[in-house]
Amino acid sequence: MFAAEMNYDLLFSTFAFVFGACVGSFLNVCIYRLPLNLSVNQPRRSFCPSCKTQIPWHQNLPLVSWLALRGRCANCGARIAFRYFAVELLTAFFFLLIWKAFPWPIAIAYWVFIALVITATFIDFEHFIIPDEITIGGTVAGLWISRARLCTALARARRRQTCFWEETNPPRKTNILHLDTPRGRRRFCRRQREQFVERLFRAREGSTFVALFARENW
Repeated sequence: MFAAEMNYDLLFSTFAFVFGACVGSFLNVCIYRLPLNLSVNQPRRSFCPSCKTQIPWHQNLPLVSWLALRGRCANCGARIAFRYFAVELLTAFFFLLIWKAFPWPIAIAYWVFIALVITATFIDFEHFIIPDEITIGGTVAGLWISRARLCTALARARRRQTCFWEETNPPRKTNILHLDTPRGRRRFCRRQREQFVERLFRAREGSTFVALFARENW
C-alpha cells in the first residue's frame, strides 16, 4: 500500500512538473507577443525572434530544446534569451510546489494565478507595462481561489463538528430485538427521556454560568 501511494505521488508530481514546463512554454509566447499586440494564436507555432522562421515541434520541447540547442536558433544561429528557459523552469517548479501544498481544486486555481503572475512579472520587467488581459484574468483567478478556500474551510469545519459530536455523543448499544416487545419499547422511551433531560440540564447549567459571569463583569 505504501509503495503504491509513493508511485502515485511520484506520477502526479512528475505530471505537475512537466505540465508546468509546457505552460511555461506558452507563457513565453504571451510574454513576447502581448506587448507587441500580436495574437497568441496566430501563427500557431513559435518562431525565432531574429529570422522569423517557425520552430518545429521537436525543437520546441520545454526545457530540453533550449539545453540541446545551447540557447541558439537551429536555423540562423542567433542567441535565444535565457529568459525562455527560466520561465519554463520557474513555472514547472511553482506548479510542482503548489501541487504538493494544496488539494487539487485549489491547486488548479493557484496554477492559473501563478501563471498570470509570472507573465505579468516578465512583461513588466521588459516593457514596464501589464496588459489588461492579465489583470482581468488575475482578478477572476483571485475570486476563484477565495471561493475554493471558503468551500474547503466550510467542509473542514463540518467534518470537525461531526467528529466532535461523535466523540461527545458516542452511539449507545441498543438491542433492536427488544423493541418488538412492549417492555423493550418502554425501556427505550424511558432512556430517550433521560438523555433529553440530561442534555437539557447541562444546557441550563451552561446558560446560568454565562449569565452569572456576564453580570459580574458588567
